[in-house]
Amino acid sequence: MCSELRTHHRFAGILVILSADDDDEANARYLTAGADASMSKCTLESGRTMAEQLIEVVARAADARTRLAHAASQHAGGHQ
Repeated sequence: MCSELRTHHRFAGILVILSADDDDEANARYLTAGADASMSKCTLESGRTMAEQLIEVVARAADARTRLAHAASQHAGGHQ
């Protein structure tokens, strides 16, 4: 689904996979398919709602994108 959204619909927003299939191999597949992050349905931190955790995951993914874009623009401009 991520690949289709990215390729056919040109979706550029943050994609987070929410799945019970959360081992390392599955997470690698999600990222390869175009997801920015994944979150386990099985792991809910004590005292925090799923929505609170999702907001944190999305914020980290957005920060990572910003850092990558900044690094790419620095590299393209010949700065390191």
